[in-house]
Amino acid sequence: MNSETLKRTLDGIKNGDELSFREFFDFYYERFFRIAHYYVRNNENAEEVVMDVFVRFWKRRKKLPEIMNFKNYAYSSVKNQSLNYLTKNRLDTKSLDEYTTSKMIEYVEPENLFLGRELAKALEREVNKLPHHKAITISRHRVGV
Repeated sequence: MNSETLKRTLDGIKNGDELSFREFFDFYYERFFRIAHYYVRNNENAEEVVMDVFVRFWKRRKKLPEIMNFKNYAYSSVKNQSLNYLTKNRLDTKSLDEYTTSKMIEYVEPENLFLGRELAKALEREVNKLPHHKAITISRHRVGV
């Protein structure tokens, strides 16, 4: 999108023209998506970031034509929104870590340890019934070789 077309599109968006916004969206979506994906490393999260950026642009549409270097502003907005997403997501992973820790404690309960040992013995008995080469393959896989 050349600078004249961009200015005309941003003026249309400023006036609430949804077709101008659709043209803007269609032109920039893939570019924004690639930037967001670079940071968040996930298609679904990148889509969320990009949609958040477009929503913010629509909400601030009256001021968009006043921005001097809009392309830099737009790309910086995607980058910043991606970083904000990562920061927020990192906070959410704390609660996931707490959940994992509680599950680990639950797993270490004596009854669970006993069941785990019994399961390992049963698995060993079944592996020993297999032909030698298959038993070796499974044993290596269990050990992580």
